[in-house]
Amino acid sequence: MYEMITKERFVDSDICNRWSVLRTSSMMMLFQKISGEHSNAMGYTKEFLFDRGLLWVLVRENIEVTRLPHYGDTVTVRTWVGKPRLGLFPRFYDIVSSEGETLVKAASTWAVMNAKTRSFARQEEHGMEFEAHLHGDEIDARVKMPRDAFGDEKGGFDEEAFHVPFSYLDVNGHMNNTRYFDLADDLLPSPADGKELAALSIELAQEIRPGMPVSIKWRRLEEDLWYMEGHTDKPCYKLLLRYR
Repeated sequence: MYEMITKERFVDSDICNRWSVLRTSSMMMLFQKISGEHSNAMGYTKEFLFDRGLLWVLVRENIEVTRLPHYGDTVTVRTWVGKPRLGLFPRFYDIVSSEGETLVKAASTWAVMNAKTRSFARQEEHGMEFEAHLHGDEIDARVKMPRDAFGDEKGGFDEEAFHVPFSYLDVNGHMNNTRYFDLADDLLPSPADGKELAALSIELAQEIRPGMPVSIKWRRLEEDLWYMEGHTDKPCYKLLLRYR
């Protein structure tokens, strides 16, 4: 039961960018919403989690894009899960066109966080289990990230101080995972130039909370391939984006 949740979505103008293409953060929000709907269907509702001081948090995500939906398209968003291991919950997604073409494939890893301690919750705290329903063609959630991407020998990079705006915060009290992609859209030239997302990978190591001074660095690794990193005294997140 509930092996897969599917939702038909109309791609309206409010979730598209300047070029009438589905905004990256909007795509992530579609995934976030359907994840919540699947969790609710399995009985892991707001009352089971949030009201008990437990929060879903994204750990990593990897996405491959054949093409993004455009304004006016109707698509089907789907999600299913793998078997939890060591307190980490694998979850997979795709977006399928009205003609049956797979437009986007995604793999993610989630965890449950204790709202008071801000650490991953132990199994005995949440008691959650999901039965795996893998298709066999899922992509990997983990992708190798660049090492020492901002070393002097690698050429120039850009850097900017960042404090999370109030509008970027969610009910978990930190910067919502979708907002990392709005920040990338604002800082990188490829989206503004009309380049379409081809792939992305993100790893989240430390939540960004109100008042935290964060340094954002980014550089071009090759044509239309960008690496971005946010850190305080330690990394907050790593983000790799490829455009076409």
